[in-house]
Amino acid sequence: MSKKYLYYFSEGNDAFGGDKVTMKNTLGGKGAGLAEMTAAGMPVPQGFTITTDACTQYYADGRQINDAITADIFEHLKGLEEITGKKFGDNTNPLLVSVRSGARQSMPGMMDTILNLGLNDEAVEGLAKKTGNARFAYDCYRRFVQMFADVVMMVPKSLFEVEIDKMKEAIIEYGWDGDWFIRAYDAYGKKVGSKENEEGKIFIEPQGFCVMSDIGGKEYTEKTMASIEKYLGTKYGLVLNNPAFTHYIVEYGEISTYPGGYKENAGIFCHNNAWIMCAAAYAGMGDKAFDYYTRIAPAYQEDEQLHRTEPYVYAQMVAGKDAKRFGEAKNSWLTGTAAWTFFNVSQYLLGIQPTLDGLKIDPCIPHTLKGYTVTRRYRGATYHIRVENPSAVQKGVAAVVYDGKPLESNRLPIASPGTTVEVTVTMG
Repeated sequence: MSKKYLYYFSEGNDAFGGDKVTMKNTLGGKGAGLAEMTAAGMPVPQGFTITTDACTQYYADGRQINDAITADIFEHLKGLEEITGKKFGDNTNPLLVSVRSGARQSMPGMMDTILNLGLNDEAVEGLAKKTGNARFAYDCYRRFVQMFADVVMMVPKSLFEVEIDKMKEAIIEYGWDGDWFIRAYDAYGKKVGSKENEEGKIFIEPQGFCVMSDIGGKEYTEKTMASIEKYLGTKYGLVLNNPAFTHYIVEYGEISTYPGGYKENAGIFCHNNAWIMCAAAYAGMGDKAFDYYTRIAPAYQEDEQLHRTEPYVYAQMVAGKDAKRFGEAKNSWLTGTAAWTFFNVSQYLLGIQPTLDGLKIDPCIPHTLKGYTVTRRYRGATYHIRVENPSAVQKGVAAVVYDGKPLESNRLPIASPGTTVEVTVTMG
């Protein structure tokens, strides 16, 4: 096969000798952009592009991928295995790839993305073991199955939505406690984090995630958020559970061994406070989301004689309301709070959300904030984003102007690598 039909991202830029027009015509817009970003030294996961010439050949061969191109695809997959040290379809260290459509010119109706190709019933178990996170692994597998079914098999998305709705109904039936969501069931089938418990009636973890999963809709969200503030809220942040355990419970083990107000026994664990900030913003409660942010942010802690940790870093936990030194921080640096807070502030409060199909702008801010500006680098392009809030709202986008032109959506088009765009978003 004399014609070259596949290019690794790392070789695409050099192969065309700086001829960007030919490169885009051959690799498509996305492929050319990935080649340029790779050549510029950006941390692009390695992959390869199947050229537009291969697409033309596909039609010339009667809508069949010929044996030579097929063999070349598998040869390039082997190359990715060597680069990454992973193996496609392996049960212990699987190589996962995404498949995206491209063209010389972007157009409506192009194939949607398929993520996590390489997972199957066995490989997902290997991914779970390698990451130590079974939930993450099976969520990746779920995404692949849904996308493959929709794009390749043309299975209606509604069939998956039916199953998701069944799961939500099950959570409401077995996980809703009247004003909040229970934490779990113990090994004996008894509720954990329920009004039925003498202590530890409510836990923080399920509340935010169930809100962000739209379990039960607006009514359940409002009740849950109210319970969070009523039972978990303190001036120094949200406690992990309430009331604190005062005696050892064999079914719970370690969490009931700490003194009340410390660590997992009703301490203020900072990293999961960020989850509730996200939930509040998701629910449109900008004032409350920012309030929760200020309660644990180091810059807002004024009593350093009480706080007693560095004023520029998050602590793992702050002593809860049951502790002798309520408000004293413990284990500075030993936490993922900074990362979670950056995620919360950038994507939920400021609302700059990267998606497969472009940046989505969906801010949720305190009503007193009149606006802000953000510069965001995304897929090699620079976005200067100005958000204005003339109506003093907490959430909602009334208008978007992209490089001087109004958009009907709050999802921005993907700009070409190396370009700069100006965006104005008006809330309302």
